[in-house]
Amino acid sequence: MEISSDQSDSLLSLSSSTPQNSLNDDNLPSHPPNQSPHQPGTGQNGQPTLQVPSNAHMLRRFAIRSLLLVVIPPLVTIYYFFIWKVLVSEDPERLPVGHRNAIWVYYSWFIVGVFGLNVSRYGLAGVEAAMLQHEFWHAKNAMVLTMHSGHSWSGLGGWARCLKRLFARKHIVGRLWYLLATLSLMATVALPLSGLSFELFDGYVKSSEIPNVIGYNASDFNRRPPQRLGERLGGVWQVGSPTVLPAAGVAFTAPYLDRSQYSYLGELPNSLPDDGESVPDLFLVPQARYPSGGEAWGLRISYNCSLVDSVSNFTILSQRDMFTYAGRAGYDPYGMGYQDFHRTLSTSDPSKITAFNATASNIFGFGAVGSNTDDNAWYSGGEGFEYTAGGGGNASILEYALWQFHRDIAGDVDFNNTVSPSISGMGYPIYKTEDGSFAHNSSFWEGAAHLFNTTLYLGHVRAVAPPIGVRCARVSTLGTAKLDLDTFTFHSFAPGPPPEFGTIEINTVVFGTSVLRMLPTTNLDRIFESANAPQPLGAGNLQYYQNFLRPDMLLRSIVRAHAFDAMALMYDNVNTLANAYPQPNMTTMRPGKIIGLGVVPPLVPGVFFCIWAFGCCVLGVLYGFSPRWAETLDAFSFLRFGADYADDICDPQEFGSTVEFDKSDGLCRIPGLVGDSRVKREVGHITLVPRGNIASKRKKYM
Repeated sequence: MEISSDQSDSLLSLSSSTPQNSLNDDNLPSHPPNQSPHQPGTGQNGQPTLQVPSNAHMLRRFAIRSLLLVVIPPLVTIYYFFIWKVLVSEDPERLPVGHRNAIWVYYSWFIVGVFGLNVSRYGLAGVEAAMLQHEFWHAKNAMVLTMHSGHSWSGLGGWARCLKRLFARKHIVGRLWYLLATLSLMATVALPLSGLSFELFDGYVKSSEIPNVIGYNASDFNRRPPQRLGERLGGVWQVGSPTVLPAAGVAFTAPYLDRSQYSYLGELPNSLPDDGESVPDLFLVPQARYPSGGEAWGLRISYNCSLVDSVSNFTILSQRDMFTYAGRAGYDPYGMGYQDFHRTLSTSDPSKITAFNATASNIFGFGAVGSNTDDNAWYSGGEGFEYTAGGGGNASILEYALWQFHRDIAGDVDFNNTVSPSISGMGYPIYKTEDGSFAHNSSFWEGAAHLFNTTLYLGHVRAVAPPIGVRCARVSTLGTAKLDLDTFTFHSFAPGPPPEFGTIEINTVVFGTSVLRMLPTTNLDRIFESANAPQPLGAGNLQYYQNFLRPDMLLRSIVRAHAFDAMALMYDNVNTLANAYPQPNMTTMRPGKIIGLGVVPPLVPGVFFCIWAFGCCVLGVLYGFSPRWAETLDAFSFLRFGADYADDICDPQEFGSTVEFDKSDGLCRIPGLVGDSRVKREVGHITLVPRGNIASKRKKYM
């Protein structure tokens, strides 16, 4: 059929008079062609009525999807914090203990995390559809809406496209896309970071097994031979052995102490300090192969040794003007080297001082040990446990002062005379005269003048070192306590001395007494060795030291002596389980995997998880349960919206079929609000509409 020119002009005129983008109720399609949305009928008064089509429906709610969004992300976040705060060992090196199911919790976390991430995306996809109907959150135009296709805000592809367009200074997303992308990104980043926050470590987990232990208990503590304690102490001390506790080697601390502040408790097996560190409150119990807890009897100790830099720091040795001779000391039961001179001096108070000399090849030493306790004291149950660092309470005090003199021997060269810190105000037993020779100070200690053979020693003295000293305060007691394997602490301590066996000589002396007995019988070369100091050099059949005994060496030697004294009291300084016996009041742990902290602080992913969970919960409550046209913004929704605007997107100049959607500028002229195109009618139609055409929850739509 041919069209005349007049007819053609009429069609062109009609076409040009119809605006393409007019979105009023009359020209925007809201029902299939050739079908009226309202079928007329007759009411009771004879007036025509409108009948709602059978395919018209109310907006729907999708409660399950929204409920998952509200519940699952917070639960995942709570699970993360539960693992961190309850199951993670803050310091697996120092406290290598954990829950028996920690390894399964560790692996389950990643399953739960991935599940939670996907559930949140599932729930946010539903919230997205509801928020696109909202006046504040709706897409600015169809291009921004198209960016929501495939829920691009939830994955790397969408994030990369957004960044690419931002660098090109082209904004193709709106505030809703940014909000949903931020929440998804929080969870996506937090999950792998959590894997770097937690790590599996080798450690111990609890069991119900009864351990076999080594160490003394209340029934045999006082049944050892009289000289055994001194022999066990001196042998390991003088060779510089490590101060490591036997077997599992757990030193339990008082609950108020922070174990991380003490380096010797840094790993298992624990040690006792071998330098100037203090022991504030430790409980030594029989040891098993693995850490064991429950109720145990043991030795509770506290001691602190420090260098002395002033005579005023001494409370016993400072009484040097009141010394009186009290007789020669007994034999040397420790095998530390027989002393030519060994004298006991008395003071005006119950304290006691022992003066002695010692020789270490080219170094002659004159020392004094003071104590305020009896060197035969044994545990009776009335010791108490009051202690202060300065020696208050019922602390036992040990004070040690040492004067050293360098004497020449064949091959003695390059001797270092430096000694620091030294004791000020202490004086010297010999002094240098005006002519450069050395003389005996007869007024220094009147009662101990005969400790020096001036003919033998003074003629060979080349240098005099200033005095050095150490002061120790000790307290100890025996008793029973409950052991906490989660923190390696003890509590509910009850004093309980071992039973006596009728002979006072057989009762074991208290902690520190063996050190008090041993030091006056010890040559300087033994102190050098016990401190792991550099070995002397050889010159033919002779040997010589290149320096005086330094204060730090003396401190290390005395501190180590106390460590071995404690281990001799409890374990005989034995480190084998050959003679282990069952301990029914205790339960042991077994090796297993525990969760520890990784390289990323747990707080970092924790913050991300909290933001993610809070955002999901808020959006789910505010928008998730709102009625909407579809469960999600899916492909069918885009198909329907496109059909409504079929005439608008047919121009190949603006809507090319082979270019990216963000290059189709015509999309910017199509509105992005998902709303009602038939606001004034009884039955509405959901499509893309301008601002203000909000869909009503009380209408039906088709």
